[in-house]
Amino acid sequence: MTVMTSSRMDKICRDVGLDLRCSSVLLAVSGGADSMAMAHLLQQHGQRLGAPSSMIRALVIDHGLRPESADEATMTVNRLKAMGMAARSERLTAPPPQAGIQAWARQERYAALWREAIKDDAKIITAHHADDQAETVLMRLARGSGLKGLGGIAKQSGYFGITILRPFLDCPGKELREHLNLHKIAYIDDPSNQNCQFERVRWRQDQPLLDKDGFSKENLIRLSRASRTLHHSLMAQLRPLDGVGFGVLPHGIGWINRAATRTLPKMMQAQMLMGMMKNLGAGQHLPTADAIDRLVDWVEAPDSSRRTLGGLEFTPKQQTIWIYPEAERPWPACELLPGDHLIDGRWHLRLSHPARVMPLGNQGFAMVKRHHKARLPLMESPARAFWRWPKLQIATNSTIFRDDDGLITLEDGGIIPHLNKDIREQSPSRSAEMRFIGGDGFD
Repeated sequence: MTVMTSSRMDKICRDVGLDLRCSSVLLAVSGGADSMAMAHLLQQHGQRLGAPSSMIRALVIDHGLRPESADEATMTVNRLKAMGMAARSERLTAPPPQAGIQAWARQERYAALWREAIKDDAKIITAHHADDQAETVLMRLARGSGLKGLGGIAKQSGYFGITILRPFLDCPGKELREHLNLHKIAYIDDPSNQNCQFERVRWRQDQPLLDKDGFSKENLIRLSRASRTLHHSLMAQLRPLDGVGFGVLPHGIGWINRAATRTLPKMMQAQMLMGMMKNLGAGQHLPTADAIDRLVDWVEAPDSSRRTLGGLEFTPKQQTIWIYPEAERPWPACELLPGDHLIDGRWHLRLSHPARVMPLGNQGFAMVKRHHKARLPLMESPARAFWRWPKLQIATNSTIFRDDDGLITLEDGGIIPHLNKDIREQSPSRSAEMRFIGGDGFD
């Protein structure tokens, strides 16, 4: 049995730059063995360091996919509180899809964690371990992923402006379970972990056979480390071109200067495009390697028409390729309460009052251009690039937002929260603030 000593925990936390004495953290706890072990270990570690108890809290997500899930979430919260940890549960309200349930659950779970973490800029911590890493690399290998994909799960990544840490990524899963047994910590055994309709479960059950053919967990993790090293090397070579050969603007529009990037090796051009798509693509999975290769060829010699890929449009204008979300696939309008919201997977909106939020659209952009043209950035970019900007829609007789001189208003009562008297600065609004946050494409 491998015991998680205090020195081992020191190293685990040090490797991801985590100091519980000065970093507010939010633990993503499911109630299963891995996350309960993580919670206990970090609670012990924080107490040993003398960290304030307020620095560590947990959020338990109830996906509502099984009849007993609500009771299990309550039980998990009570177990965490018995450890001395602040905890609460949140039930997802969005209806699950007919297919792709696990991908949906992950997306909704991280959105809920983001809403909680953004309140005080807390770091999200998950219980991913070495077994999860090996399974992830195996699945991506089967899909033909490139270097970034084969690098597997990152110990540290960004999620729309929030840091996610996975400190136990080098620990075998059995070490976490041994810790549970040693300290007699109860946990919930989710039956979906044995459900063969899920891809990860099928690969997990096939692992003994794969070991015999050389696809052991150790070899898969070795492949992950080598791929990640090569990917980081390529990213380091691309960074000097950021802002010169390509870039993502503060208002959610990307660009590529063909003259400055056409001499790059094809592999580096592909990495550049994938990084841009990750930044602008609202968390969508990247297209296949073949699709990226075809896009690289088109960027080198684009025709006059737009291309679409991965939920984005690519529009050539002279030597520039403009990249932005597909204009004619608007996100649904929604009623929002005061607080922090992630809009269209790209924008962080903070409201002090309830508001209806919707895409700006073609007509809304025409109003902005007609009355507030001086506040629009980059008029040389296509008009379509602005159509999915968020707009607050309020009653024409409302004064809640209209009295705030940090915001501009449209003739239909619409408000663009990130356009103000000086487009180069963050909105000084007291009632609505918004900023583009994008993805972590160049991590």
